[in-house]
Amino acid sequence: MNTVATIILLCSITINVNPYRIDKRQVENTFAPVQVKMAQESFECGKELALEVMGMKVPNHYGILKETNPATEKVWGCIWKRLQLIDEDSVLNQENIENHFIDTMKAAVHDSLIDKQSMKFIVERCKNFRGSNHGATAIKVQNCITERIALFAFFEKVFQSSMFN
Repeated sequence: MNTVATIILLCSITINVNPYRIDKRQVENTFAPVQVKMAQESFECGKELALEVMGMKVPNHYGILKETNPATEKVWGCIWKRLQLIDEDSVLNQENIENHFIDTMKAAVHDSLIDKQSMKFIVERCKNFRGSNHGATAIKVQNCITERIALFAFFEKVFQSSMFN
């Protein structure tokens, strides 16, 4: 049970889901579908991987995952596979990745200006990162996307500020 709780907590931190609201009745009414799906797949990966997840490192406060941790690679590889973002051979599904991150951004930042074209540009820049397995590749690509979304959000705020109006 600690393993499952660890997975839910880590994924909650990553996608800004309140870890105290995992009760199914509250989840359906409180969170966006992408957040519910992420929590469900994380839970399933926790059950599937059991004690293997105990060595997973928590993402830093910017949402960046540690790239050299075997437990994190297994968990993230499992989650990305279940979300159909990557396959066992590290082949990325670019369209699913774009849609997943757009939905995640809309759920986390309701007034985000990031659109399909911007996300496509970001994913294009990140899709060639590769790791030693599908989990390592998922982490490298996600970290790349997370960093670029943060830059996009920063510039979005700068250009929306009164300095440019």
